[in-house]
Amino acid sequence: MLWGGLILFIAALLPLLFTNQWIYTTSAVLSGLGVGLFMDEVGKFITQTNDYFYPPAAPIIYAFFLLVVLIYVDISPEQGF
Repeated sequence: MLWGGLILFIAALLPLLFTNQWIYTTSAVLSGLGVGLFMDEVGKFITQTNDYFYPPAAPIIYAFFLLVVLIYVDISPEQGF
């Protein structure tokens, strides 16, 4: 989780520091990597026993990604996917 948070921080900081076109792609890739590493730890943090395979962890992760897709569809241009 710590590495995911650090990568998310770097991804958010890069567009503020640089104005090159390639920085947006780099920031998007780092954001995806950071969120993936962060979401990988959900099962560990919603239980008292640090169980990675806690059954409710999968629906929580699925709901998060579904919410991200719904937000993307809502704010994306009319072209859609």
